[in-house]
Amino acid sequence: MIPTLVDRSSRLVGPSGYPHDDQPHREWIYRQAFHMARHIIGYECNRCWAAVDWFEGTRGGQGGSG
Repeated sequence: MIPTLVDRSSRLVGPSGYPHDDQPHREWIYRQAFHMARHIIGYECNRCWAAVDWFEGTRGGQGGSG
């Protein structure tokens, strides 16, 4: 499993005809998360933790170190 990070590019996305800026996607998410007292690194860590939880679930819920 290879976790992906939030895209750092600033490709213009959205409906045509609307003004766009050159703000990277990562910065846009960071600014939205700030208002909710969250951080973008936390979102990326949650992706990794979800993968760990999924792998533990596929083992049948057995505990232990592997």
